[in-house]
Amino acid sequence: MSGRTLIVGDIHGCLDELRALLEKARFGAGDRLISVGDLVGKGPDGAGVVRFFREGGHDAVLGNHDDKLLRWRASTTEKKKKKKKKKKKNEPEKIKPSHRRDAEAMTDEDWAWLEALPLYIEIPEHDTIVVHAGLVPGVPLAEQRREDLLHMRTLRPDGTGSSRQGDGEPWAARWRGPQRVVFGHDAMRGLQRWPRAVGLDTGCCYGGRLSGLLLPDNRVISERARSAYEPVETMPVRVCEVDDLDRPRTVISGLLDNGRPREVIVVRTRDGEPRAYVNVCMHLPVPLDGGSREFLSMDERSLMCGTHGALYRFEDGYCFEGPCEGTSLEPVSWVVDDDGWVIVDV
Repeated sequence: MSGRTLIVGDIHGCLDELRALLEKARFGAGDRLISVGDLVGKGPDGAGVVRFFREGGHDAVLGNHDDKLLRWRASTTEKKKKKKKKKKKNEPEKIKPSHRRDAEAMTDEDWAWLEALPLYIEIPEHDTIVVHAGLVPGVPLAEQRREDLLHMRTLRPDGTGSSRQGDGEPWAARWRGPQRVVFGHDAMRGLQRWPRAVGLDTGCCYGGRLSGLLLPDNRVISERARSAYEPVETMPVRVCEVDDLDRPRTVISGLLDNGRPREVIVVRTRDGEPRAYVNVCMHLPVPLDGGSREFLSMDERSLMCGTHGALYRFEDGYCFEGPCEGTSLEPVSWVVDDDGWVIVDV
């Protein structure tokens, strides 16, 4: 009987959490370990993670942060070769302190192993492909763009890939196979379970969890982060045109302090202006809609918490009725661009 396969989400240097996840999975001889990439950066010991995979004979695909570290090394090596002191047109790649720490701790053997990582791994016995970011539906695997494999999060309306969440819908929502895809890179959406795709980036480095998919039983396991090693990320998200805000909409814009996706409600006030609030009730730490995607009161004049009926004004998020009366929803800054689109940010 062949062993199991454990595909693990973005590790980002969280070596202690990786070891704990393997223990939870009862990982042993004959089992196979595959990473969706982003072994380095952000967390405490990216070089240690690379060495763990290299010395253990485990597999991984290249992630965008792994690629960034390789490009930084290539650019700094090239600069050292140039003896002229005048400013060069091509400056070395810039990297964060956590990436530099990983780079300084890596050996020549570590660099060679990282450079040899593939962009995807096929697992025929499980009818599965492992990739870091995503695949564009309808494009043969061998013809997928490197940029999409490393950076894509959404599909634009024209079917092209984008790294920006506000540019379209999750690419995995439109993936129909035939092979299933297991991927990472998208901590803002958290764990994703689509018919033919599974997203495993659950923001371990931000204080969330390190998640893995066990095959062949298709069971997701996870290990809570020991700490939040990297400041919580947020990003601007293009929502829709103001005129299309006939009913409240929600978008993912960054992560909460616990590493979970940060969902924002966008609503239009009576004067036609948009407002944006974090989708968390002020009485209980639950989403206003409770997953129903129904945010409005019966008269559609207020936002309403589906859990206990608290009512909040569109204009300022103030709770004027219910157990949290006198408090206000957490506001999120927004702008309307030149094309009339609402963009939320922090």
